[in-house]
Amino acid sequence: MSYKKLKITEDEARKEISKVSHETCKKGLMNNWEVENGKATFSSVCWLFMWATTGQGSKKAKSEARDAFNKIFEIGYDFLSASLTLEEADKYRYKQEIPIKVHQNILDAFEKRT
Repeated sequence: MSYKKLKITEDEARKEISKVSHETCKKGLMNNWEVENGKATFSSVCWLFMWATTGQGSKKAKSEARDAFNKIFEIGYDFLSASLTLEEADKYRYKQEIPIKVHQNILDAFEKRT
């Protein structure tokens, strides 16, 4: 399921995410970041959102992930965090199918901003 169009190229997005100075994030990039037809999958949005929210305990990684998120998507991390909870992102980051209510809330947030 494609989700949100990138505002930069797929290669540029990967480079931005690879700047997150945490080995777990760098390793996870290969398995958890998916782009289909220029759009990130919902699970990819959730995965990066989780990094931007927690940084797995690293303030530096958290800040770098937020920077990457903001460079990759038109909608900013802060705006999305008003519509997507950490718990929802954690629940759906490895799934392709999501409940329509969650999907619609996030789509609405993206659409209001873009």
